[in-house]
Amino acid sequence: MAELPVGGVPVTAMMNPSTANRLAIGFARAFGISYEEAERRLRLLSVRIVADADTCARASGQAAVLTALNTAHRAFLGGVDLQLPTGIPLRLPVRGMKSLDEAVSITACRPSLDREPTISIFVTAQAAGAGPDDVLVHCDGWRGGASDVANPAAFQVGDVDDFCLGGIFAGAAAVHRAFVKVARLPAQCLDGPFGLSLWEPGKDWLAPVTVRHLHNIPTRFWMLGLGHLGQASIWNLALLPHPNPAIVEFLLNDFDIIEASNHGTGLLCSLDDVNLKKARHCADWLERLPT
Repeated sequence: MAELPVGGVPVTAMMNPSTANRLAIGFARAFGISYEEAERRLRLLSVRIVADADTCARASGQAAVLTALNTAHRAFLGGVDLQLPTGIPLRLPVRGMKSLDEAVSITACRPSLDREPTISIFVTAQAAGAGPDDVLVHCDGWRGGASDVANPAAFQVGDVDDFCLGGIFAGAAAVHRAFVKVARLPAQCLDGPFGLSLWEPGKDWLAPVTVRHLHNIPTRFWMLGLGHLGQASIWNLALLPHPNPAIVEFLLNDFDIIEASNHGTGLLCSLDDVNLKKARHCADWLERLPT
């Protein structure tokens, strides 16, 4: 195989496009190191996700936990730990599952960590035992964001609509913040608390959305391509509170198969799914999900 320049360093081993870790490739380019060294450094990074019962009583909080798990285990190759109260009633549409801890299985993450984490993410109102560099998740129905324990955002819970989207954004934003911190990557999101109002992006994301906006949810979706963006879109759309899930239809188009490299970027993929057709696998995932 021809040598590929990564950050000025020739790399040959482990650079097969179907098996290489795409995050490691980007890491190598960012630091001008070999792919092998990039992967070694990534395996030193680990994260603990801590959630409390009050935050997880809301649909947005549950979506934040599941999204943080689903993204974290693809970035923190040293392992993911989860501290979650058991038996919290599930408020997201997942067939056959009654509690949030049961729903962890849809993320393909198997939380396990036998050492102290590099950093922690708190999906909690009170981050007891947190360090100053640990990350706080802030979420509600339409709003989400993340900040540092040492400089917390003055986020106010109170959106009239409590559903998944704000939590999905917040969980992903927190994992991004935690990763760029420990990986020592430059990022403007670290300058202070960062968040967004998904209903009105130009508005203050810290203040509640006091008017109900969630009236009509589309029931038919055409997914043209099931790579990282397509799977992320399905993750968002499938967790919406459809009044009648039985009438929701997805048309999935993709000719490709799942490769080992897709595990790092596809929210519906695991290493157990390699060589399956993307369209068939995503269809199976969707059919297991709605109530």
